[in-house]
Amino acid sequence: MRISVLWQGLLVSVLLMPVLLPVQAASAMAMVQVHFDDASGELKRISGDLGPAQTPEMLRTTIDKYRALFLDPEALTGLRFTRLSFIDNSEIYQFQQTYEGLEVFGSSLIVSVSNGRLKTLINDLRPNLQLDTRPGIEREEAERVARAALHSQKEQARTRLVVYARSEELAILAYAVAFDRSTVLVDARSARIIGVEPQVSSPA
Repeated sequence: MRISVLWQGLLVSVLLMPVLLPVQAASAMAMVQVHFDDASGELKRISGDLGPAQTPEMLRTTIDKYRALFLDPEALTGLRFTRLSFIDNSEIYQFQQTYEGLEVFGSSLIVSVSNGRLKTLINDLRPNLQLDTRPGIEREEAERVARAALHSQKEQARTRLVVYARSEELAILAYAVAFDRSTVLVDARSARIIGVEPQVSSPA
């Protein structure tokens, strides 16, 4: 359901109050900017002085304070830290979304930290996932399909079971068959090819 701008603004004001007290409401609201997707109502970005993040535990606690702003707060459950990078004076953390222990391919939460404070949160998590995580084919079959698609018989493949979800589509259980330059997504039930993506690093 699409949330109107008026109701969205009211919701943000109410939800952020416990986080921002004891700062006065007017100045506190000016410190934090919240952006939602116009079509879905999903949270896309929060920026400002969002809270302490001196340690990984403090960072996760601060992120959790904003969980009520997410369309599906349960998407935050099981986030897995995968990458730390540095840009200027900021630390950039990437957290991989998981579903029942499986990587949700291409879906993550990215946050920036500066001087021990959380400054930006970018949400690219897939909400309301529901699917059976039992594959209908073996990974060896998925590899054969992927090799045939890329005409690659000798190149080493790294295969993992993932959840493949795009915002406009239903989630699909898939095998991600990673080669040096490309990752082939193979439906874990029908063995059809879902897509071919540029190679990305596998989560740790």
